[in-house]
Amino acid sequence: MNRILINKETIKSSIGDMLTKANTLYEFSGEIDLAGATVKIPDRCILQFDEGTKISNGTLALNRTQMSGAKHCIATVVNGEQEELDTDYFDLTLANKTSIMQSIVNTAKIVQLHGCLENVFDNIEIGGKETSLIGNGATIVNSSVMASAINITDNNFVRIVDLDFNISSGYAIYKNVTQTTTTYLSFMIDRCHFVSTGGSSTAIIQLLGSREGNITNCFFEGSGKTGSIGINRQNAVNTNVIGCMFSNLSYGIKAIGVKTPSDSSTELYSKFACGLNVQSAVMLGCKYGIYIEGNDSFFLNNSMIDFCDNPLVLISQDGANITNNYFSTSTVYNDYTATITVRNNSSKGTANRNQRIIISGNTIYGHRTSNNYGIDMDVESRDCTIQGNTLNSFTNHGIYLRHDNTGSGWTTQKLVIDNNRFYFAYSNSDGIGGYTGDFAVIVKNNYAVEGTNTQLISVGSPYYGNYVYSGNHDYLASVPSGDEGSKVYYASRRNSTRMKIGLTMAANVNTLTINNPMNGDTNLVVYVANNRYPICVHTISSTQIKFTKTTSEAVSFTAIIEHLLNM
Repeated sequence: MNRILINKETIKSSIGDMLTKANTLYEFSGEIDLAGATVKIPDRCILQFDEGTKISNGTLALNRTQMSGAKHCIATVVNGEQEELDTDYFDLTLANKTSIMQSIVNTAKIVQLHGCLENVFDNIEIGGKETSLIGNGATIVNSSVMASAINITDNNFVRIVDLDFNISSGYAIYKNVTQTTTTYLSFMIDRCHFVSTGGSSTAIIQLLGSREGNITNCFFEGSGKTGSIGINRQNAVNTNVIGCMFSNLSYGIKAIGVKTPSDSSTELYSKFACGLNVQSAVMLGCKYGIYIEGNDSFFLNNSMIDFCDNPLVLISQDGANITNNYFSTSTVYNDYTATITVRNNSSKGTANRNQRIIISGNTIYGHRTSNNYGIDMDVESRDCTIQGNTLNSFTNHGIYLRHDNTGSGWTTQKLVIDNNRFYFAYSNSDGIGGYTGDFAVIVKNNYAVEGTNTQLISVGSPYYGNYVYSGNHDYLASVPSGDEGSKVYYASRRNSTRMKIGLTMAANVNTLTINNPMNGDTNLVVYVANNRYPICVHTISSTQIKFTKTTSEAVSFTAIIEHLLNM
């Protein structure tokens, strides 16, 4: 095979005049200026790049070409397609750097990126073939105004790995494709770090009509709660977001289902808005952690959405499994009053109400001293379960059932509130409160708030007759009196079946009489616990319960009062 050396000294007129022989090894050395030309490489040649070689100001048209560099192999050829190119060997600092980058992406299946690529990725289009961008820790910096850094134009598989993005405007990655019922494994974005200083209307990753893909182990950083959206989905299908971290954004993830263009109905969300799966995410200091509306099938598991103004908002969601997460609000009230908000979009009608939502095994915490419920849920939801959660530091209600939609057909169906635990709340707060709608809400095995003047079940709604209770537990630090005491009596009796009260008998007191917390009810059993000396339950009447002791010591103990059913 012939060998021809190409450098500044050997090029007499144009580089094209030297690249005329097929089956030849061309050795490039130094800075090679293509003078704006597209230089065609003859068939079956080998291009060898010495260390320090830079190709600038033009395009190499490759034809079954093998390429190698001084530092590592940068390209091989399979069936006439360029398999790999490396940006180390191209000058991406001059005025035509974007067109050179576009030609590299168009040519190669695998593009190895190195160094700092400043204003090089300006709406670089990827499409027509499977393509991988391997970052090797490279940084894409865009300080100029642009639409996007990377624009994915079809559903061919695209892999973007190990890149840093520093974006001041536009999208880092943008994908807008025609909705389709065909399944595609269309993208993987892994181990990327995104920093955006853009405004609230800008998304870092924008997915419109996008099919199946993974976003894994990525970091998303914004400039504040009026800043960018981390991931914005509209009518997208089956997106896995796994092991990602979001900080200081207007939205960590925003997922919206919009009307199908071909659908004559104004009510229906698109069938292509479905399948958002978020696992092991961390979100901190965002205005919204996750906002999802009009999607089918949402999974959020093993994540921490911490100190966000609105940690989780679900609107007209069909199918959600929200389990084993930690949620907490910021100290700032912003748009919604709850740590978890579940709403129906009444303008969309009953065909798009919330249904099949499971909120289970979560820790739900509030940092606000006002306007902070644990879960605020439209009661006109269908087949939903709130189970096994711990709710802490809320105001007004741990779980509040809201009755906002009063149109025809808006009813409660199969809402179960089971085995939740309510811990520290602010004064005069309720564990569970609100409305039940037209059908019964099942409330069972819940444990009461610990605090002063608090109660498990609120009495502030005319719909309370539709609650079905069993096995719930109230806790009172002492027996309240006056109007507040009356509230607790009625709530506890209705609540059934058990409550605890902390009591103290002074040294010189041998008999203590308290008002019956389940006023008017004699179908009771009273236990005494946590006592050093024998305490006897002397009398149980419809209005009073009397305790006696024989010791001359002061005694503090717990009275457990249980309503017996079916006697």
